[in-house]
Amino acid sequence: AFYVQDEGGGEYTGIYVYVYEEVEVDPQVGDTMNLTGTVTEFYDFTELTVTDNSDAEITGASTPVANVLEAEPDNWEAHEGCLVTLMSATVTDTSSYQSYGEVGLDFGIKMDDSFMSFEACTEDTIGSVTGPVAYSYGEYKLNPRTEADFVDHETSEDCADTGDASIYDIQTGSIAADSYVTIQGAIVTSARTTAGDAFYIQDDGGGEYSGIYVYTYEEVEYDPQVGDQITLTGKVTEFYDFTELTISSTEDIEVTGSGTPVADVVAEEPTDWEAWEGCLISVGPVTVDDTADLSSYGEVGLDIGIKLDNSFVNFDAALGDSLEATG
Repeated sequence: AFYVQDEGGGEYTGIYVYVYEEVEVDPQVGDTMNLTGTVTEFYDFTELTVTDNSDAEITGASTPVANVLEAEPDNWEAHEGCLVTLMSATVTDTSSYQSYGEVGLDFGIKMDDSFMSFEACTEDTIGSVTGPVAYSYGEYKLNPRTEADFVDHETSEDCADTGDASIYDIQTGSIAADSYVTIQGAIVTSARTTAGDAFYIQDDGGGEYSGIYVYTYEEVEYDPQVGDQITLTGKVTEFYDFTELTISSTEDIEVTGSGTPVADVVAEEPTDWEAWEGCLISVGPVTVDDTADLSSYGEVGLDIGIKLDNSFVNFDAALGDSLEATG
């Protein structure tokens, strides 16, 4: 899909164009086009659906005009599908940033990552931000297309890079959520999960509160190997109470050497498993005491008060099995 608008812009001038796979058109910003298609409503989002290659013709070039807004409009629907510039916007909500790549703005609209990933924290100020307006799940969303759509994006003080930190600092609460930190000399303790978007690291030497889950954007080109020693810079996030470090750029990870990940032995059920969140541990011998979720979620319960899960590898297990495991 892509967006088009009537030349000159204005309210009600833009629309989202959904194209079938066989439509071989590569639209560039500023192209003028002739389009033939069917007007559709997809969950109340108006679209033009183009099904045939001959129904999309690039005819020339022009300059798209953005509707400039200095305050929240009375009716966002008038700007649906249009190219819009918001002046002096402030980020008001980042609760959906980690899971959906979107943040709330004080214009009564969300800013979404349909075209590009971006960093944003609560109270960030943005001199101006430009993009087409979409509608999904009952909300209007502005979609910046490139870094050039942001002007004077200033990170709030609470979100500024706090400098070097240890994973222990993060996991014990010395570093607040939404802070940017640099961790020096962390040891990689896993390859990427089967989902492909995350891996684990720990402070050299291990111990309680020494490990963390590292979530990476799709464009981060790093292939973690167990034992890599790395320096990385990212944002501390809380995803449904699971502490993570979010990395958005390949340049934010540097392999500096190699080390040996330490798996701490947990011999009995701890008072609080949170101390071991993100850490590499070994348990056993332990007994499988629950297999109810094995077929549906690939996990079994252990009599040490934790589940064994298949984020990296599938396994077979039956009630009463005795095992030792590391992960």
